[in-house]
Amino acid sequence: MRGSVVSQRGLAQNLARWCGLAVAFALIVASFCAVRSAADPEPPADLGPAPAAVLEEVLQIGDPEALRPIDLYLDFIDPNCATLIQLFGEEMRKQIEARKLVVNLRLVSYLDPYSASASYSSRALIAAYLVTGESQTADMAWKFVRRLFDKDIQPHQGALKDLTDQELADIARQVGAPESAAQFIATGQDRENVDSHQIHLRNMARMSGQGGRGTPWATFMGHPFVLDADGQWLNQLVSPSSSTAPAETADTGGLATGVNVPHQEVGPEATVTRPSETLPPTTQAPAPEGAPAPAPEGAPAPAPEGAPAPTPAPAPAPEQSPAPEGAPAPAPAPEQSPAPPAGPGE
Repeated sequence: MRGSVVSQRGLAQNLARWCGLAVAFALIVASFCAVRSAADPEPPADLGPAPAAVLEEVLQIGDPEALRPIDLYLDFIDPNCATLIQLFGEEMRKQIEARKLVVNLRLVSYLDPYSASASYSSRALIAAYLVTGESQTADMAWKFVRRLFDKDIQPHQGALKDLTDQELADIARQVGAPESAAQFIATGQDRENVDSHQIHLRNMARMSGQGGRGTPWATFMGHPFVLDADGQWLNQLVSPSSSTAPAETADTGGLATGVNVPHQEVGPEATVTRPSETLPPTTQAPAPEGAPAPAPEGAPAPAPEGAPAPTPAPAPAPEQSPAPEGAPAPAPAPEQSPAPPAGPGE
C-alpha cells in the first residue's frame, strides 16, 4: 500500500513537471511568433484594385484610408509636371496599389493660353475626370494621367498643334478606360458635368493660399514639401519607420519646404500672387522651341496669338501684385471655358 502511494505521488510530480515544461515551451513559442510577426508582418489581404473617385475639384486616386495622403497640383501642358510624373509615376502607382499612398490630384489649367487650341489643359482635365468617374479605379485613372505626360504625347507649349478631343479619347481607349469615357471625351456629351474653369479657379486659390507659385506643387496635410529629383520626398512619405504622420512632427510635415524638381511659375494671367514667405528659388520652365524670349521678371505676360495687345501701364506694377489704383486694366486673359472655340490643333 505504501509503495503504491509513493508511486502515485511520483507520477503526479512527473505529470506536474511535464505540464510546467509544456506551458513554458508554449510561452516561448508564442513570444517568438509575436516577435517574428512584428519584425516581418504578414502581407495584407488582397483588397482588390485601389479605388478612385471624383470629389468636386479633386480626383482622389487611391484608398482614402491610405497611410499617406498628398495633394498634387498639375497642369497637363506643363513640361515640369511631365518630368515629375515620368520620374516617379511608376513608384507612386505601386504605393497607391499597396494602400500606402493616396493622391488627391488637383488639376489646374493656367497654361491654356500657351497651347495651340488655347484650351488643351482644360480639355485634358475634363478627360481625366471622365476616365476617373467612369472607371472608378486608381490603376486606370493614374494610367491615363501618366500617359498624358509621356514625352510622345504631351504637346509643347507654343507649338502649332496639340491634341484634339478625338485623340484624347483614343488615348483613353489605349490605356483600357471604359468605352463610355472615350465616347464622352470624343463627343463632349458629358462635358457639362465637369466645370473645368471652376475646378481650375478653386485649385489655384487653394494652391496660392498654401504658398504655391506654380506647378508641380505638392502638400501633405496642408504643408508644402520638397519634390526633390532623387525621390526622397516619396521615400519619406511612405516609410513605415515613423509611427506618426510627418505633419505631426514638424510644421512642414517633416519635409523641407520648396521645390527642387523643375518648376513652372504662375504668370500674371493666372491671378495668383506670390507668398510673402521666402521659398528656395525655383527653376523657370524653358521657353518652347521657336517661342519668343520670355519677358523680364515683373513684366506683363505676352498676349496669346490673336488677342489684342494690352494697354501699357504708366509704371511697372510689383511682381504678380494687383495694378496700382488708377492704372489701366490689362487685357483679359483668354477665357478658360470647358468648351472653347476650336483652335488650330482641332
